This record gives sequence, C-alpha cells and structure tokens, in this order.
Amino acid sequence: MPSDAAYGDLPEATTILGAAKITGKTASGWSVGLMEALTAREHADYVRTDGERGDTVVEPLANYFVGRARRDLRSGQTAVGAMLTAVNRRLDGTGLEHLLRSSAYAGGFDFKHEWAQRNWSLRGSLALSRISGSREVIEAAQRSSARYYQRPDADKLSPDTTATKLEGYAANLDLDKQAGLHWRGGIRLSSTSPGYEVNDLGFQTVADRHTAQAFLVYVEQRPGKRFRNWNLNPGVRFEWNYDGDLVDAQPYFSAFGLFANYWAGNVYLSRGLETLNDRRTRGGPLTRDPGSTSVSSFIGSDTRKKIKLNAFGYYAWSESGGHSYSVGPGLNIVPTANWSLSLTPRLFRSRTIAQYVQSVADATATETYGRRYIFADLAQTTLALETRLNLTFSPRFTLQLYAQPFLASGDYGHPKELAAPRSFEFHEYGRDAGTAQEVRGNDGSLQGFTVDPDGVGPAEGFFVPSLDFNFRSLRGNAVLRWEWRPGSTLFLVWQQRRSDYVPYLGDFRFGRDLEGLAHADDDNIFLLKINYWLNP
Repeated sequence: MPSDAAYGDLPEATTILGAAKITGKTASGWSVGLMEALTAREHADYVRTDGERGDTVVEPLANYFVGRARRDLRSGQTAVGAMLTAVNRRLDGTGLEHLLRSSAYAGGFDFKHEWAQRNWSLRGSLALSRISGSREVIEAAQRSSARYYQRPDADKLSPDTTATKLEGYAANLDLDKQAGLHWRGGIRLSSTSPGYEVNDLGFQTVADRHTAQAFLVYVEQRPGKRFRNWNLNPGVRFEWNYDGDLVDAQPYFSAFGLFANYWAGNVYLSRGLETLNDRRTRGGPLTRDPGSTSVSSFIGSDTRKKIKLNAFGYYAWSESGGHSYSVGPGLNIVPTANWSLSLTPRLFRSRTIAQYVQSVADATATETYGRRYIFADLAQTTLALETRLNLTFSPRFTLQLYAQPFLASGDYGHPKELAAPRSFEFHEYGRDAGTAQEVRGNDGSLQGFTVDPDGVGPAEGFFVPSLDFNFRSLRGNAVLRWEWRPGSTLFLVWQQRRSDYVPYLGDFRFGRDLEGLAHADDDNIFLLKINYWLNP
C-alpha cells in the first residue's frame, strides 16, 4: 500500500486456485504424504489522502509444496524419513520484490533406532534451508530477531548487503534410555546455524545456537504406602551462540508423585546461572544476564471424581531485582455422563528491570558503538479465565461452548540507557545522566519523555515514547453438532472475537478493564459445515 493511503480495502485471505493432497503407503513399506497448493495474486483498492484512488498488488501468485516420506524397519524399532518444503512466488511486476522472498526451500532427513527391547534409542536429523530474493529482502532476514547479523560485537556475523540468498542448516542428535525398571535419562545435542530460515512454510524463532542437555529420571512404579508411583528428574541445559558466548545455563530438578488417594502433584525448580544475552538490545551489543531462580508447583485431585480440583503456582526472581509470579486454581465438574464444565482462571504479575524500548543513533555514545540503547522497568499484569462447557443431548446431538476473557496491562518506568556492553548496568535519565522531561497530552496522560542524554554535553536530545498499555480481549465460540443420518454430520459454529487496545494507561483496574471489554467492538463469524456420507 502507498505510504500516504488514507484508506485501504484489503482481501481477508488469499484465494486458493487449486490444492491437492496425496497420502499412501508403497509396497516396499514407505509411508508418503504430499501437499500442493497454488494461491492467486491479490489486489487491494486504496484512497490517498488527496482523494486519488488506485489499486495495488498485496499478494503474488505463489506455490506451496510439502512432501514427507518415512519407512519403518524392524517392526518399527528403526525408521528413516525425509521431508521437503518449497515456496515459490512470482514477484515480477508486483512491486513486492523488496518485501517478499522469491523462493524458500528446506529439506532434510531423520532417523530413529531402538535396541535392547526398546530400552535405548538414538534419534537424529539434519535439515538444510535456502531462501532467495532481492538484496533488501535477504538483508532483512539477516537482521531479523532470529539471528541479528548486525550485532556490533559479533565475531562471526555481519550483514551482507549484496547477498541475494541465505543458507543454513539445523541438526540434532538424541540418545535416550527410554525404558527400564528405575533409571532412565538422555543426552540431547542440537545446532542451528545463523543462516537457517524456515518461516516461509514453518515456524522458527531463533537461529545461531548450539544446545546441549543431559538429564536423569528415577522412576518408581510399584505402589507404596504413600505413593502409587513417583519420579525424580534432575537435569542441566547449556546454550551457546556461534561466537561461543554462553547464553543459557540452567540446572533444574523436578519431581512428580501420584498419591495413594489418587491426588497428584509435581514441583519444578530451576536455577539460571549468570550468562550473556544476545537478544536484549535487539541487534545491539551483548548484555549480562544476572542469575535467576524459579519454582513452580501443581496439585490436582482424584481425576475419577465428578468434581476435580487443581491449583498451579509459579514464582521466579532474579539477582537484578526483577520477579514474576503466576497462580491459578482450576475446577472441572462432570456431574453426569452428558455434560461437563471446566473453569481455569490465571493471574500473572511481573516486574522486569530492563525492558527494551528503542535505540537512538548517537556518535558520542562511543561505549555502545555509536547508539544509545534505551530501556525501562516494566510492571505487567494479566488476568484470564478459560471456560469450557460440553453438553451431550444425545449421541448425535452435542453442543460445545468455549470462552476466554483476557485483561492485561503494562506500566513502563523512567527511561534509562545501557551503560556498557556485556554489563547489566544502566544510567537513568534525570538521575544518573542527562535530563528527562515528561510530555503529557491534553487529558493528562503521559505521552513520553524528552531526553537530553548528557545534559550540557554535545549529544543531541531525542524523544522516548510512553509504551504504557492496557489490552482487553474475548475469544469465544459455540459448536453445535448434529449427526442427522449415520456418517452425515452438520456443524453450526458461532465465533466471537473482540479486543480493545488503550495506550498510555498502564495501570490494572479490574472493574474498568472488564467494562471496557464489554464495550469493545466485536466480530461475529458464523460457519456452516455439512459432511454427507454417500454410502451409509
């Protein structure tokens, strides 16, 4: 869309011109699945601020393919497989060449081998990826939050502004003792190169990682006086980037027990050791991650009963002064075989000491490579209630109801800047360095701060916006199912979504926020689906 478009009418979804799916098994034992889809070029109408009308391409003609093959050997104790995904977009003449990748391919193989009556297993995989596109598109991929090639203190990474492709690999190897009377455990190794990218037809949040994990499990399955079964699980996990910086180190311990009265509970304890963080500055220098500790626990009543209760609790604290906690009871009622009700409320609160806000170019900020990295404390609160109701009027006539109201707030503190790379030290404006003047709107709400980072020094001032927010949402649906003849079913679905985003508030007030949710604009979607069995 043009940058000066005042209004745009965009299609809600891409038109599928054709799609096919093939699954089956060959005589030699290979299980095969293929999926192919072709989507149309889509246009959007717009109106510029001066009243001029026009249309533009918002989605190119594209082809998507997924193929998977697997063969089981030794009665399933050994298996080998392969997978290939491909995305091809016809971008010529669309004006989208600087936004979308022209092609994206990923493929690899995997294996599994079990031995000693399946007590032991070895699993592994290797995948390769390649994306192609314009220089702008590939540079954007290099600078994305998955890899941050632009980090100024990275030894092995730097953006290549002339590149028109990005390639990478991902590999993992798992050795497990997966069965046995008491002792079990495993070792997990994985590596994802910085250039690995599969988000065109997959999901990936991070690359540039080596990971190593080891764990033990002690299991007692014989019922005793207090427990019917229980287990203990110590372990440790380490993670490095490809520069060799340790970015995660976490020993942990968990325990689970099923009591003699069929109540169950578990506890989880982890200790995060001091490491480095290559994501906090969003492409800037490394920072220090102070040590942290977390503990969580769950307990649930006898699942055979008509009324089942459970409770969850979590608390974490950091040497930086940050902390978070979450609590949530649960109720599940099944009074008869034909209806059930479950309620699961959740409350979460946290205080983050260094939440990223923005970065500002400043040649005088020599300690941090010519940019100032701005942070603030952040206090967050979220409250949600998940509700499910299932009604069975007859084996052929059922109703399912689901609703989740959600309230959240975020209150940002005074702006501050990172003092030095590889540290967790900050200079708060107006206290430790420079000045910070509040900027308020006509309604008195805090709009942000006008910052002079060094007072009478040579650095230029800048504006730090207030990111305080309140968010309310409701997701709900009702599904009526009627099997009006054997094998033939009618589904009537009603979905309602409503949300409301309010900037500059930040404080959590249950009554006000719930009322705001009730008055939020809603979208109602009605769906009708009919399955008809031709030969009942």
